[in-house]
Amino acid sequence: MIGATPTYEHRQTAQWLILITAVPAVLMAMGAFMTGAVGLFVPAVLLLVLGVNFAMLVTRVDANGVSWAYTFGWPGLTIAFADIDRVEMTKTNFWEGWGIHWTIWHGWLWNVSGYGAVMIHRRGAGAITVGTDDPHGLYDAIERARAKP
Repeated sequence: MIGATPTYEHRQTAQWLILITAVPAVLMAMGAFMTGAVGLFVPAVLLLVLGVNFAMLVTRVDANGVSWAYTFGWPGLTIAFADIDRVEMTKTNFWEGWGIHWTIWHGWLWNVSGYGAVMIHRRGAGAITVGTDDPHGLYDAIERARAKP
C-alpha cells in the first residue's frame, strides 16, 4: 500500500468483528489475571490483534494500480492496471461470507462486511472481488485511472 499518491482511498470497518473478538480476549485476560494463568495472556492478545487486523479493509487506487490491505497492511494485494482486463460492480451473497477465500461466484473474495463489491477480471488469471461499502466510488476510480494515458 506504499507508493504513489492515491487518487482514491477508502476504509471500511467491520465493528462487529472487533466486538466479537474483543469480548473473549478481555474475558481470557481477566481469567489469566484472576487465576494467575499467565499462559492465557498470549492467546488473548493474539485474538485481539487478529480481530483488529481483519476488521478494516483499506482500498486504494493510485498511479501503480489498485491495492487493498487489512488494518495493519497485511495481508494485502496490488493489481497493476496493465493486468486488468475489465472491472464490474457486483454484490456478494450471504453464503460467501466475509474474509479472504475463493468463491464459486466471485473468484477470490476479500471482504470485511456487507455485500457491495467490485470484481476485477485479470488478464490470463481469475477474478478477484474486493468488498466495499463504496462500490461506485471504487469502480469509478479504477475506470478513471485506467482511462488515463
